[in-house]
Amino acid sequence: MEEMLSLTSAALLAMGLFATLPPDAGATPPASDPAPLLAPLPALHPGERHVLLLMIDGLPVGPFEEALAAHELPNLERLFAERPTLRTRAVSTFPSATAPSVPELLCGRWVELDDLPAPGAVHAFDREDRRVVRYLTEPDTWNWPLPNLLKAASRSGLSAVTVFEGRWDGTGTILTTSAIARAAALEVLGAGEVGSGDRRPVEELLAHIRQEGVPQVSLVVFNEVDLKGHFHGPASPQVRRALAATDGLIGEIVETLRREKTPSGRSVLDETAIFLFGDHGMAPSGRFLDLADFFQKRDLITFDASTVTQVVLRERLGSLWTRWPDVILVSGGSNVTQVYLRSPSGGWLDGTEVVLGEARKAHRRPDVEELARDLAEHPGVSQVLRLVAPREVELRASDGRIARVIERGEGKSRRWAYVVPDGATADPLGYLAEPAVAALVSRHASLTEAGFFDVDTWLEKTRESRYPAAVPLVEKAFHPQRFTGDLTVTSRLGWTFLRGQQGDHGNLEREAMLTPLVVNGAGVLESNTLPGARLVDIYPTAAVLLGASLDDPGLAGLDGRVLPGVRPPQGGVATAVTR
Repeated sequence: MEEMLSLTSAALLAMGLFATLPPDAGATPPASDPAPLLAPLPALHPGERHVLLLMIDGLPVGPFEEALAAHELPNLERLFAERPTLRTRAVSTFPSATAPSVPELLCGRWVELDDLPAPGAVHAFDREDRRVVRYLTEPDTWNWPLPNLLKAASRSGLSAVTVFEGRWDGTGTILTTSAIARAAALEVLGAGEVGSGDRRPVEELLAHIRQEGVPQVSLVVFNEVDLKGHFHGPASPQVRRALAATDGLIGEIVETLRREKTPSGRSVLDETAIFLFGDHGMAPSGRFLDLADFFQKRDLITFDASTVTQVVLRERLGSLWTRWPDVILVSGGSNVTQVYLRSPSGGWLDGTEVVLGEARKAHRRPDVEELARDLAEHPGVSQVLRLVAPREVELRASDGRIARVIERGEGKSRRWAYVVPDGATADPLGYLAEPAVAALVSRHASLTEAGFFDVDTWLEKTRESRYPAAVPLVEKAFHPQRFTGDLTVTSRLGWTFLRGQQGDHGNLEREAMLTPLVVNGAGVLESNTLPGARLVDIYPTAAVLLGASLDDPGLAGLDGRVLPGVRPPQGGVATAVTR
């Protein structure tokens, strides 16, 4: 039973094993937005223009492009053929998981790379409050205190609705948690082909449109492709059928927009810019990597936060359960896991009170460097990441491969060096073997300022590599300290940290890090294929399509860039950005 139910946290929730499941309340009214802003918001002047964000959770590049070429997605094929369309592949984030990808793409920032207060965790062990934060059951944890597209819409007086498992201030909400739970339960019971779990939320959205009109900004998230990918693998027939079902639902939304009219009498569809994208990709897996066994063989009491025992029994004890383990494992995407060790004081966070009796556990804290070295040689492990100093991350891999990522500079002047030992012929990311990237690799003895490169250089040079964008993004795994592990462990292709998985994401592999990104319709100048983009480009591009000026202070300083080839409603042209 435990082996079957460990497939995904959604499956656990589906069987009624989480403490509470927030009710799906339909399109709940927008909440007030009193929180102070940490940066300015762009002013939006959309006229009659609308923006529709269609996110297919876990959308893999290969299966999507193959299904489109095989004419299995007729609604999208028609949409792309009839209207100007920009197509590209976008880099997600790290960990390559729904959290933090969705909040980051909505705010245009890789948050931990910016000089802003770190947001709260959405899926992690909270060292301070001594609990596992499970984003599927806590929809308000997505409401990060950062400017984003939804807050910009609210401040500009635009209507906005999200169809998602989380919610944001000032935005109407159709929660999808119950739909995800039902779909996961059917997969666990072997009845996953009964119907798409995305249908009911889409029906609620269409009902909302009939009653209230078309929101000027909408985010609609489809979960079925991700679910099928986890249970059956990204290249499975089940994923292709889920893509076809999602295409059908998108067709229903598009036809509704085609029938609705703007105040001037035009079809709303003609005034709508549609973004289609995934929050991450999906890599094939299937072999279980048992990290709990690794630690228990070292006489360390280990609790895995993904097991039924953890969810059903231990967490019913509130924070009491945290008194016993030496190690807590939290999988943040199923092929990446954070390893939490006690602090040198015996507690879980330096500077916080140590519960009675825990001080005696301080001596059980293992040597972290030795642990990282042993983990890197464990079958199925790809990389072991460790923050060894402020702004310096060590990467280890099998056969003694080691490197360090060192960051320097502030704000937009930040640069990163990837440093391997002198004489090393191999490295944890395989960059020495790739001519296009090898020139960026530094050696310890000869590291100079010339060895530090900005995020755009790393993205451009590693775009076609096995680990795209890894160097500037790995440090994100260690912020803020309250929610991050002492080690972050990624699995190799074909391996998973959760039993029964056939597809995974979260790690640095190309299949997990890349996802399709398409911009279609109103405001797109002409059909084109872009060489590459980032999901954080969605926010500034959508803002410009809604009338924001290219030099608006609210768009300055973002990690995301306005994609070339789009036009604001006033008729200006967003020019290409030098990559």
